[in-house]
Amino acid sequence: MELREAQEADRTLGKVQGWLEAGQCPERSVVSAESPELKSYYSLYSSLVQRDGLLYRRWQAPGRGSDILQLLVAPLFPPGFLVPVPPRLECRRGPPRAIRRTPAPVPTPRLSAAPRF
Repeated sequence: MELREAQEADRTLGKVQGWLEAGQCPERSVVSAESPELKSYYSLYSSLVQRDGLLYRRWQAPGRGSDILQLLVAPLFPPGFLVPVPPRLECRRGPPRAIRRTPAPVPTPRLSAAPRF
């Protein structure tokens, strides 16, 4: 899938693209009921640009006089694809043997007398 098609297919970036093509930012009351991601793009509206059909965020790095364009990309995975893993149950006796941090110490031999050479 090409970058432009991915941006158009994404629900959030598609709306942002519509704003830029229309040349006007929607009212705040319209955006207030939308997703946090769309609200974030709404707050960045003045720094969003469209070049060759792709959406970019324009910003200036400290110490540089020229604008830098940051490509806006659609998420790779659909929402709900990645789910948080439940925390590991705590073990009262410490970690299981399979995940010990250090191996058991190796016993050192004790010498009864100094070695002779």
